[in-house]
Amino acid sequence: MVNYKKSYQILVIEDNHGDFILIEEYLEDMISGPVLIRMEDFREAKEILTKKKNKI
Repeated sequence: MVNYKKSYQILVIEDNHGDFILIEEYLEDMISGPVLIRMEDFREAKEILTKKKNKI
């Protein structure tokens, strides 16, 4: 049941792999072809977001 057809890149900060799988399955049901990036903690997320911001 896809509700949103727009493409999304989503950063998920989750240290539990099982919980990430649940989030991933839900988002794949709700969004057509989401691109999910998983980080296990805020430090990792901050690094990737800072790198992306500097490339813009």
